[in-house]
Amino acid sequence: MNDPVVDEIRRVRKVISAEIGPDISQLSDYYRRFEAEFLRPPLVLDKSPPDECVEAGDPPAPDGSALTPSR
Repeated sequence: MNDPVVDEIRRVRKVISAEIGPDISQLSDYYRRFEAEFLRPPLVLDKSPPDECVEAGDPPAPDGSALTPSR
């Protein structure tokens, strides 16, 4: 059975192995450098609503045009 995704993974692994050689420590260093390029700071999720948050149960604005923000 041929799987194009598995075939591509094997192809890329062969290319990397050809560049680095058989040394496992060099392979490990390669992946650490590669991973470092894509590190991003963790997301900080603020659970409080923004200042202009409109909740579904908020009353409409006096003119009826839009909802009044809850804050």
